[in-house]
Amino acid sequence: MKVNDHLINVGVIIPARNEQDYLKKTLTSLSNQTHTPAQVIVVNDNSIDETRNIALEFGCEVLDFPYKHESWLGDYKLASVRNLGIVMLDKDLDYILMIDADHILPHDYIETMINKMESKPKVVIASGKIDGEWIVSPRGSGRMIKMFYWKKIGSVYPMNYGFDSYILFKAMQLGYEIEVYPEIITKVQRPTTSNYNTKTFYSYGKSMQALGYPMLYAIGRCLVMSKRKGTSCGMAMFKGLMSNHVEKYEPELREYVKQTHKFTTNHIKRFFEYGFKK
Repeated sequence: MKVNDHLINVGVIIPARNEQDYLKKTLTSLSNQTHTPAQVIVVNDNSIDETRNIALEFGCEVLDFPYKHESWLGDYKLASVRNLGIVMLDKDLDYILMIDADHILPHDYIETMINKMESKPKVVIASGKIDGEWIVSPRGSGRMIKMFYWKKIGSVYPMNYGFDSYILFKAMQLGYEIEVYPEIITKVQRPTTSNYNTKTFYSYGKSMQALGYPMLYAIGRCLVMSKRKGTSCGMAMFKGLMSNHVEKYEPELREYVKQTHKFTTNHIKRFFEYGFKK
């Protein structure tokens, strides 16, 4: 696919830990794209099943994480798994696509996303919508990022809680835009939070503190999580919010988050809609 006679190159990063039951369908959806990715990297994170072999069968570049560790699901250390793949991407790419190992994309996902994002120069991060999910900002999986912006903020995820949200807030703080295209429907092979535990929600709380969420807004998020996922999850999130062991992001970013997340009647409406949405 060309835009103004320029061939648009897209690199894909897929972190994968014991994903043999899901990875094949995800890679099939990538191989069937109307705009073929220039590069697909699977970061094999200590898998003990057939994950690595499946990725090789599809012609992916496979990077093995260099040391053993327990699952980092919900932990900021997961950024290092993604970063391992990111630093090995070709330097002439125009976009990065981040995708989880169980995420199935429609055949024209990449082409449609490029068309929409290229028509809006200020949009630097965007995603479609997972079928059945409530979404107001680009998801972590399925997220397309313009490479020039990625380079502008350092080319890797920060090693801190909330690293996924950080790149969204940083874009807006710098005057760029992010978008969700709800008409672009994707599917996942398992519910998004099916393998989350209280540790994950504790990390969410730490993320809110690191990013500078106003306290009233953050507490509202904890209450919504209690309603949707159970009291133990909401309490874990609140404990993370109140933790003393959090590295905070730069003051300019935190001030932006504070100003844009002041608790308003609109937030109350959104919390109510999300909290009671089945």
